[in-house]
Amino acid sequence: MKPSTLSLSGFTLTSGLLLACAAETGGTSVEPEPDGTGASAGTSGGGEAGVAGSSSWATGGAQSDAGSTGGASGAGSGSGKPASDAGTSKPKPDGDAGTGGSSSGGGSGGGSGATGGGSAGCGSITYEGKCQGDVLTWCEAGALQKADCAAKGKTCGYQDASVGYNCIAQATGCGSLDDKGKCDGTVLSWCENGVKQVVDCADTSRTCKWENDSIGYNCVAKSPVGSGVATGFGYPVGDKSTYPAGGWQVSQVLGNYLYSPPFVGGHLAEDIFNPNGATANAPVYSVADGVVAYAGSNTSTYKNVVMIKHDLGNGQKVCSFYGHLWPPVVSTGQTVKRGQKIAEVLDWNAVFGGENSHLHYVIVTEALCNQALAGSGGLCGYDKSSGPTGYSNLSNEPFSYTSKGDGCGSEVHKDGYLSPAQFVLAHHF
Repeated sequence: MKPSTLSLSGFTLTSGLLLACAAETGGTSVEPEPDGTGASAGTSGGGEAGVAGSSSWATGGAQSDAGSTGGASGAGSGSGKPASDAGTSKPKPDGDAGTGGSSSGGGSGGGSGATGGGSAGCGSITYEGKCQGDVLTWCEAGALQKADCAAKGKTCGYQDASVGYNCIAQATGCGSLDDKGKCDGTVLSWCENGVKQVVDCADTSRTCKWENDSIGYNCVAKSPVGSGVATGFGYPVGDKSTYPAGGWQVSQVLGNYLYSPPFVGGHLAEDIFNPNGATANAPVYSVADGVVAYAGSNTSTYKNVVMIKHDLGNGQKVCSFYGHLWPPVVSTGQTVKRGQKIAEVLDWNAVFGGENSHLHYVIVTEALCNQALAGSGGLCGYDKSSGPTGYSNLSNEPFSYTSKGDGCGSEVHKDGYLSPAQFVLAHHF
């Protein structure tokens, strides 16, 4: 099987206040957030401009399983999972060349990539689409599209990160099992060239779990032993377990470049929303055991935020941050468990008007976390990148990201922002 590839995103905090500096993309629209530099300092005062030096965070956690799995030919039957059913262009429902938008931007079909937000007339449905049995539904050119895949002799399923869900060829001899596979305990099974493949991951001291959008389920290395890692990390919403966001969709990744003056720069977090139900008022959970470093109100469109510090048990700590919340149900200094409810997602329409409800969340190194909590100017929501960063979706999102010249001092922390999707995947319970 193919080796894993991981990715994460970062967010913004201040001393008692965590400040956003730019717009964020929600499920169906884009709403600007106020510049964090215009907000008042936290209750502990302005503090220094920044904390010099880089974080001691070990980036080894971002390493893939390459080598230990022997690459694409090293797992299970030795043949690896098959390639995508079609290319990067997405002319649903056939998967042939056409006018659909690509993952990097529009196209005459109006799609903005499989991970893009919804559009007027489509509600929360995006170009990525969804399946209801063999019926495919997706948004294109601002209109809801549907296709009966069974009528084409195909089935509705996930194709790849660029296309999302589509009508794909049925796997002969595999029943409903596809190339993404499934896990039954430590036993991994998937369909390859019409033949069911089965391998027990425990035979190689690994565990069966979701690896990424390109590979699907795979045999991956177990998390290293440690007090924080032993209990493991989950996702902050939905079923708390499914990659990349507990069953929710990532609408903007870490490092994604936005140009919407005056909000310009690389995004310092992941934005996530529920593509199959209500996002507003949905419960938000702590991603791991930890201590609440801050929980309270915020002067930006975050409205209320929570920061939780987690001990990895190996001499390192990280913090998880959650924004756009109703008032938290936990308090500063409180010990929390993984999966414990900490707040609910803010109803954007009720507070600001227009549907843009989403959770903005990220994981940051302890050094960056401490700077924010000490009131040294906070961490911006966007940095000062002057052009596209190359990070547009989960397939190319970086595991760690260094802010570029933002006004909050966070650029002094090398690799200070960590992709939450990839970090959780690497330290999953």
